[in-house]
Parts: sequence; C-alpha cells; structure tokens
Amino acid sequence: MRTAAMVQTFPPPREKLTAMTRVRSTILVSGLNALRERGLYDKWAAAIDDASREAITTTIAGVWLPIDLVVRHYRACERLGLAHDEAFALGMTVGKRVQETMLHLIRQVASEVGVTPWTIGAQYNRIFSRMFEGGGFRLLKDGPKDAVIEMLQIPLAEFSYFRSAFCGVNQAGMSLFTARSYVRIVPGSCSDTGFAIRVQWV
Repeated sequence: MRTAAMVQTFPPPREKLTAMTRVRSTILVSGLNALRERGLYDKWAAAIDDASREAITTTIAGVWLPIDLVVRHYRACERLGLAHDEAFALGMTVGKRVQETMLHLIRQVASEVGVTPWTIGAQYNRIFSRMFEGGGFRLLKDGPKDAVIEMLQIPLAEFSYFRSAFCGVNQAGMSLFTARSYVRIVPGSCSDTGFAIRVQWV
C-alpha cells in the first residue's frame, strides 16, 4: 500500500497544536463583498445577530478578528443553505482578492520560470500564518501532481460552507501556476475541528 510522503507540517509538533484563535479580517471582508455581488448579503445579515453584524461590517481589511466572531459569521453563511458549488465559487472570488492583498509573495514565486505547485507548497506555512493564528496543517505528497492538505484544530471545520469555500480559495491559488487543477474535500475526513482537501493538477 502506497504511503503519502510528508511535504510540510505547520506548526510542528502536531501533539502541541492549539486551536485556532484568530482569523485575518481580509477573508471576511472579501467574503462579504462576494456575498453582496451575488445578492446574498441581506440573507446573511438576517442570519446573524446585530452585534456581530455590526462588528464584522465595520471592520477593515488586514486586522485580526477573534475566532468566536468568525464562527458567528460562518454560522450565518451556513444558514444560507448554499450548495457546495455555490460556496466553492464564493471561495474562488475570495481567493482571487486575497492574492491581491495578502499573497503577493505567491504571485512573485508563481512568475518564476519552472515554478510548480510544490514550489508554492513549500511556502504554504507562510500563507497559512498570514491568514490564521492557531491551528495548523499537514501537506502530504500523494503523487507527482497530487497533494492532500489536512487542516487541524480549525473550529470553522464544522461548517460545510467554510469547507467548500476553502476549496475555492485553494483553487484560485492553483490557477496562478497550473493550466488545470481540481480541489476536492477528502471523503470521510470532516470533523468539527478539521478536514482534508485533495489538490490535483495537470
């Protein structure tokens, strides 16, 4: 039986990993803009309490938000009842915007000659730490063009909306340096604190 090779784990060691505590506001600000563009903002606003809505809608991009507030945001998104493909598309929109504001390093690397997704994979911890505080991941090489990313100690994992949107964010990142890629949730990997995605490309 083939065993996946470890590419990267962040932050090590796994047994000392703590739960996510903060998320960069850029993700939520971009997400709200995407909801507005698709006519879903009013439904989101009706699904969240007044205090949380005020805190989220008045925040600026680039600051840290406490995980409790972020959980309330994604719980409201979950209540929209969107299908996987809809949440995935929203995540793609967020991912493209995040590239412009937070991932300039990845865009620079992607412009280099001979870059591959594994080149970017070596920088995944830097991307992760810019977006999240606490929690972690394991990046596994399951084939020459096949990776599995296990997300660990992520309270947002309980929401199917977040999991699907996260796939879209990663798909947007892959589009920078692959002709075609596929990002999917690994069946049976989901729990309230983690999940895994499979990333394949040609």
